Amino acid sequence: MDSLELFSRKIRISKNELKQALTHYSFYESKDENKANGRLVFEGMFVFKGQVAEILAKYFNGNGTQLQHVLGNLFRKQYLNCLFDEWTLKKWVRVAENFDVNAHKHIFVYAIFGCISRLDVDIRRKFIFQYILCEQNKHILNHVTRNKDLIHQTKELAKKSLGKTIKTEMQITPDIRHKAIVSFTNGTVLAEATSKSYRYARKKAMKLALQIISNINLDKYINESNYIERVQKRIEEEKAKKQMQLQQKLAEKEKRRIQKIEEAKRIKKARDLARKKAQVEAKKRKAEREKILTIKASKEQRPLSANKRRYLEDKKK
Repeated sequence: MDSLELFSRKIRISKNELKQALTHYSFYESKDENKANGRLVFEGMFVFKGQVAEILAKYFNGNGTQLQHVLGNLFRKQYLNCLFDEWTLKKWVRVAENFDVNAHKHIFVYAIFGCISRLDVDIRRKFIFQYILCEQNKHILNHVTRNKDLIHQTKELAKKSLGKTIKTEMQITPDIRHKAIVSFTNGTVLAEATSKSYRYARKKAMKLALQIISNINLDKYINESNYIERVQKRIEEEKAKKQMQLQQKLAEKEKRRIQKIEEAKRIKKARDLARKKAQVEAKKRKAEREKILTIKASKEQRPLSANKRRYLEDKKK
């Protein structure tokens, strides 16, 4: 019994289906889609993923957006590549010679998922809990979003340090922006924040409330009614200071950029002057050479004197 058949038995699909799942259409000269894994890849990406989504919707907590993020992370390309290597599929895939298998590992894994999607419910679910909703992905299934964790921290800290309960109220401002107000149940406003985004305004206000509660000294809070306002003012001042430092950094960066541009212009100007000077000197040298050649040619064309003619005739003898 070969290793491919052992693997097919392990994941409960037939050897012929597994061969088709591991065959890319480029393997055939006729590009025959019917013999390749194209339809299986489609079923893996949408049918099988939908079957996993059905389990998430039925048995896992979270809103629609959170479950969507969980589903996306379960089928992340990095994890699919790990499954490809774990199953040692590279020695069985059938592709054209110029096909890059390493860049397309995930499509063969999706093709196997497509085969699994056709199996009975019990076998399919066993596969899902063995390879998808498994120990390797436990950190994804147990993930708590930052915003939810932030709200929990703020509520717990207010309860433990001040013995008070906080609430969040959302309003719409006249300029159509979301305004979040975090306050105690007695009406004392703890923090406010506005934003175009509903979620960001709420998160921003809760974060500010958490900072204020973290900085509150319980004795001063009891004895001084304006302590929250002063703490809030200090946080805003620190925020303004950071903003100023950021602006200074940006200004310095812009200054360096302008200096580089000016330096580049200066170098270009110097190069242009040097090139023009070299061109002038080259023209001067050329004119001098032409002058010398003209004088030499005029001398050669001058008629010989009687003495020089006799000299040349005697020299020939």
